Amino acid sequence: PTNYYNSTAVNYKPGASINWSLPLIKRTASNAFMIEPMANIVTSTFKKNYTGLPNEDSNDSELTVNNLFLNDRIAGFDRNEAGTRTSYGAKTSFFNKYGEYGLTLGQSFRIKNQTQDVAIRGFNDNNKSNIVGLMSYKAIKHFDISYAFQLNESNYQNEVNEVLASINYDRFTFSTNYLLLLQNSQNTTKREQLSFSSLVKVTEKTSINYTTSKDMVTGRILNRGLMFNYNGCCTVFSFTVTQNNQSNLTKPSNSFSFNLSFKNL
Repeated sequence: PTNYYNSTAVNYKPGASINWSLPLIKRTASNAFMIEPMANIVTSTFKKNYTGLPNEDSNDSELTVNNLFLNDRIAGFDRNEAGTRTSYGAKTSFFNKYGEYGLTLGQSFRIKNQTQDVAIRGFNDNNKSNIVGLMSYKAIKHFDISYAFQLNESNYQNEVNEVLASINYDRFTFSTNYLLLLQNSQNTTKREQLSFSSLVKVTEKTSINYTTSKDMVTGRILNRGLMFNYNGCCTVFSFTVTQNNQSNLTKPSNSFSFNLSFKNL
């Protein structure tokens, strides 16, 4: 069908929210422990004729610990989260001489929902969201790792799993990301992906960066790239080679880019 959009695009978002948190901290001579229970309630609505505004940037939203307590968890500006909802959870941290350990858990509940043409992944057929969480460890220096997950609200199956880790030394940085999405009502197929990036500082002004990403289900290398970068006192030079091999491409596509700029002129 043909869509007829308004000539003047306006998307006002009236709303109100109440937020509460209570950090509780216990310290000893060798460590410290913090637990912070949190809760909020948000109510908001949207423009009555919201379909008159084309949706170009609000189609990829997912519930996570990072947006659990935000007033609007829908990405972009063309649509907004609407209705009355509450979120609750707790953040804990433990500190000692080896680093920081963290655990965050939370859930959201829709008290009154207003339906739009967008959805937030993490909600099923009822008003209760999945349980989102994050476990993390950050060493005093050089290393950190985190595990983000999403548990089904009814059977507690870990439907979303993501592990991020990084190692950082003076001249070498390595980071990796592993993502596993199990098949469910929102993901029609299983998805498993592994990515990593490494950066080597050859000199104080010269570095080499390599990145790659692989689909573990199909065995396809999705993309990879190599970049040489020189950042001098007067010039900045970089050369990049990238290859994309997405599932919608019949063969890999290669691209080359060259950049030269002058500074302090």
